[in-house]
Amino acid sequence: MTLLTGLINAITAPIRIIFFWIMQCTPGLKKLPGVSLPMRLALMTFIFLLIVVTTAVVTYSFSDSATKNYWQWIVAALLVFVIPVVVYYLVKISMQKEESKFPDIDRIWATGLDECARQGIYINNVPLFLVQGARDHRQASQLIRASQIPFSVTVPTQEDSDIVFFANSDAIFLFIQGCSCISRLSSAPTGPSVAPLSQPTQRSAPAAHTGTIDASMFSSPQGAGPGAPAAADIGQTLAEGAFPPPLPAAVPAAEDIGRTMLLPEGQAAGNYFSAGPAVHAPAVPQLSSQDITLRDQKLRYVCKLIRAERQTLCPINGLLTLLPFELIESAASQIQTAAQKDLAILREELQVRCSNTVLVTQLDKEEGFQELINRVGEQRTRDFRFGKGCELWNSPEMVRLDAIATHAVGAFEDWIYMLFQEENALKHRYNSRLFMLLCRVRGQFAENLRVVLARGFGFDPATEPQLAQEQFLFGGCYFAASGADPSRQAFVKSVLMKGIQQEGELEWAPAARKKDSQLQFLSNLFVLLGALSLLSILVMLILRFVVWK
Repeated sequence: MTLLTGLINAITAPIRIIFFWIMQCTPGLKKLPGVSLPMRLALMTFIFLLIVVTTAVVTYSFSDSATKNYWQWIVAALLVFVIPVVVYYLVKISMQKEESKFPDIDRIWATGLDECARQGIYINNVPLFLVQGARDHRQASQLIRASQIPFSVTVPTQEDSDIVFFANSDAIFLFIQGCSCISRLSSAPTGPSVAPLSQPTQRSAPAAHTGTIDASMFSSPQGAGPGAPAAADIGQTLAEGAFPPPLPAAVPAAEDIGRTMLLPEGQAAGNYFSAGPAVHAPAVPQLSSQDITLRDQKLRYVCKLIRAERQTLCPINGLLTLLPFELIESAASQIQTAAQKDLAILREELQVRCSNTVLVTQLDKEEGFQELINRVGEQRTRDFRFGKGCELWNSPEMVRLDAIATHAVGAFEDWIYMLFQEENALKHRYNSRLFMLLCRVRGQFAENLRVVLARGFGFDPATEPQLAQEQFLFGGCYFAASGADPSRQAFVKSVLMKGIQQEGELEWAPAARKKDSQLQFLSNLFVLLGALSLLSILVMLILRFVVWK
């Protein structure tokens, strides 16, 4: 089979080259791949019939019965034009879809494509990125606003829906919050796993965050504060950050200093710490079988729409997965399972390997993260990512992703320790919030993040060797805040820009390459048959008018 394929490829190579240059030199033929399938089939039918009828006319024009059967040639000439029209409508009717199971998705999809077309944006000419894990339309809109990237198309604008379009001339971001299991988990209510022992404090909002930011790059000289410029190798001047006013003190005035801390009367220490309000059991979200089945069908349907609109192109150019901070703390095993299900469907339906970046969101609820942003500075949070990247073409094995999770959490430790080393750092009012944030991320969150990344987005080469060539490439794990207020938005822009910059870093999956080879073989076979037919016609004409003259 391999020998036959190579032989046919070698024979048809000159023919393909000739047709390639014909398409390059003939005006309008370059647009042929963008023509609809019914129109392409109609054009091919017309060309085929035209060649056949012309050959027949030339061959039999000098026969004795040529003038007697002239009406047959008139009918044949009419059929040359009628048959392609019939072919066009038959193919178009056969391609019409039955009544969709998801009319809302169809409506938004059609509206989004129409709105993009009005803006001169076409889905088969612009990189397409899928975003899964958003809770709802509101979170998707907040994330886009936090990126500070202008998008000229937003469909739908307000209603909560299964998919949302955000598009400009550089990229299309398609949020599939109603189609993925991860999004279903994100929309489920969760509670904090740990509460402070002292009087509860109100959570406030963080500021803005966006780039892979390394504490060693920005080590401030002695006397430098949060508003000081960054190190010289960055080449940027930091503007004074516009952050919310100082947060209220979490602990009342120290009027009881000097007293001995006593337990409530008649209560033992073990009972106090186990029964007190300090520790809350988190509301762990669960996916029912109905949820899984419904979202499986919706995700496959969206993938089908994408494939149909982006024929001959890669279905998507990148994938962004949003994971809520609190959800990682409370439901690591559920996230792992949901990620495996979603990625398995995307691999099967799209058959492409591209960048998959994890973005931990909803850190705008963490007051320690807000304090970190305030101290780091506004421009750094706008222009850099916070977390840990990954060499894209390294195999996403479990061991590697486990290490990436450890380094991503280590970014908190690096920055908080660096901030504590600044001059007069101990005089800052909210150092305790930074320390509490550090303790929290180094606890259950760090362990759960390792499990989620390694088992949800990686693979074990010993038990899943086939995923070495199929699993999505891993782009990194980053942290961001995307609250409703600009002061609660941080570290988003650079993550999205990184995805856009990596839009060409992809490859077809083995199944897609195998199918392409089979189709290429059939194509070359038909090209060879066509060439032999054309050669036979030329030989017949030469024999008719030259040899047998």
